[in-house]
Amino acid sequence: MGIEYHVNVTPIADDTKDIFSVRLLDRTLKTDVGIADVGFGISQILPIIVQSYLSVDNVICIEQPEIHVHPRLQTELAQLFYERIKENRELQYVIETHSEHLILRFQKLIRNKLLDPNDISVLYLTKEEGGIVCKELEINQKGNFVDRWPEGFFEEAFKERFG
Repeated sequence: MGIEYHVNVTPIADDTKDIFSVRLLDRTLKTDVGIADVGFGISQILPIIVQSYLSVDNVICIEQPEIHVHPRLQTELAQLFYERIKENRELQYVIETHSEHLILRFQKLIRNKLLDPNDISVLYLTKEEGGIVCKELEINQKGNFVDRWPEGFFEEAFKERFG
């Protein structure tokens, strides 16, 4: 994923599969470091990475994996989710995100015919007069959204560049 650390994950006890010690080896400095010694984004995504590789037939729910994470690493997270699901069709992710980078990577995977648009659901929650409404935004075989994105998503980057 382009992370400058080698991750060492070891079980803390023989009788449990859920508690691990995580140490990092800084590849540049050749130094063993703890999670608290590195950027906050790394500490945010390490549990996601570890859980992704340890889960077999689970549903993994992740809230805003993009927080404190470099945009390039956000796209790599989307790639990780795709690769794990490709390896294990019983694994599912429910991801709550505002990350354009995650969505763009999924669109690229569809465009490159590596991911079927039917294997992904993009849901948008909006507050309307009657309450909260959940709308599915359809993606076609070319990786493009058929439905118009709600205001404030995707066009913001366009406005910043050309407005």
